[in-house]
Amino acid sequence: VAMAIASHSLDQGGHLAPDDLAGYRVRWRKPMQWQLGRSTRLRSNPPPAFGGLMTALMTQGLERGLPPGAAFGSPAHLDAMTRAMRLSEAQRIELERPECLRSSRVLMQAFLQLGQTHALTQRGTTHISVRDRTGNLAE
Repeated sequence: VAMAIASHSLDQGGHLAPDDLAGYRVRWRKPMQWQLGRSTRLRSNPPPAFGGLMTALMTQGLERGLPPGAAFGSPAHLDAMTRAMRLSEAQRIELERPECLRSSRVLMQAFLQLGQTHALTQRGTTHISVRDRTGNLAE
């Protein structure tokens, strides 16, 4: 299987080689969890990865900023989404400080202590995937 994956990667212009896969080890971690609304519990990858933290920041920011009854895709929804994205990006930059990246525990503590006032900047990328209980996936 590893040879097929590496071969496909190289054939498509990628850089993944058999040695990369041979050295890979899965690290099982307990997922981080948070509540969204009254009835939804979300789980995602924990630190040191940033995907779960970013998903939590985005969903919580959207939940706080979305006016009641705002329709999906409406100007109010899009405005709340944009504000949540800006805030979560600013919070991500704060979490990327060297003192926060010393360990997963320190990173999670910094995440839990985030304030609401941050300078807004934009840089970098984050990939966020969401899957619902019926298997629909949004990336």
